[in-house]
Amino acid sequence: MRELVELFQEDYAVHVYRLSTQETWTFEALGGAEAILHLESVGLSIPLAEIYLLATFAQPEPEA
Repeated sequence: MRELVELFQEDYAVHVYRLSTQETWTFEALGGAEAILHLESVGLSIPLAEIYLLATFAQPEPEA
């Protein structure tokens, strides 16, 4: 395994953990629909908006 991706349910947010050539893990946090997830291990670049295309997020309750 070279890359591990954690997708969030409640927002356009992704955490990516990558194993470097020095055998240490690096961390990248992505957020927002415009952000692009790059997965070098499989040669994929995809906007978060496309990943979350069918997702519906809960709307915050209006304050009284």
